[in-house]
Amino acid sequence: MTSEQIHDLQLLWNNLRRTVILEPRKGDEATKREVRENLDELLVKCRDASRAITGMTERAIVKRLTEQISDSIFVLYGEYPELVFESNSLFLDSNGPRRVTLGTFGATNSSFVGRAEELSLLDHAWGAPQTNIVSFIGWGGVGKSALVRNWLDRLKRENYLDAKYVFAWSFYSGGTQKAASLDDFYQRALESLEISTTGLESPMDKASKLAKVLQTKRVLMIFDGLEPLQYPPEEFEYGQIKEASLRILLKDIAARNLGLCVITSRLPVADLVSSFDDSVLEKKLDSLSLNDGIELLRRIG
Repeated sequence: MTSEQIHDLQLLWNNLRRTVILEPRKGDEATKREVRENLDELLVKCRDASRAITGMTERAIVKRLTEQISDSIFVLYGEYPELVFESNSLFLDSNGPRRVTLGTFGATNSSFVGRAEELSLLDHAWGAPQTNIVSFIGWGGVGKSALVRNWLDRLKRENYLDAKYVFAWSFYSGGTQKAASLDDFYQRALESLEISTTGLESPMDKASKLAKVLQTKRVLMIFDGLEPLQYPPEEFEYGQIKEASLRILLKDIAARNLGLCVITSRLPVADLVSSFDDSVLEKKLDSLSLNDGIELLRRIG
């Protein structure tokens, strides 16, 4: 692909962006459909162009165009286009992550149904540099962990895209209501990221080291069932993290994170609420829709 062809793609996007910004929010349904068709068509052009690129500079330009178009589709239409995964995979290291550590969290439920909006949110968050944390909040049994497991299963089929490490941790001990050891969490997390813990004596030392690693490496980190380490509703500090090192770690991740941290909890994470603009996304997970609930019961039998 020549530099002139890439320049043509940029011109097409600049012209279309004026329509994206001005028309869909005030236009009728026909206008919105036309804009979506034009965006999809340009995304296809970027995908096809990426297959013919060899130079690093040209690859970076087309990759950025792909991200901008995909983000516009998500903002305007509430979904992240599936085609972007095919486009992105042409820019990524086909060798996949150096290490995936899921433990028991990696068991996928074959009867999973629904949650298209939440899956799309996670897709977009992983591809959006400004998003550092996504938290799903809901009562026990609503399907928070199942949602994240299903999304991980989808990522696995894409070789985890550009994640260099994938790490999941449940803050419940052995499936009980007792909180898992925070020392064990730090030790396992740092080991999984191939970081020596020599000289890291205190939880604060380990949290600081982990935060620095997440600022420089593309890591997908799952914090499942965070509520044992949060203050309960009857406490004045409702929703806040009890342990200082973990509280500081989450704030550091929210401020800067090269990858993505996904949290599930029964309680809102008060330490993150309204603190970092769109770098932290909180989504309340409600019960399945009636149709999805019926389908789930059918699959369970």
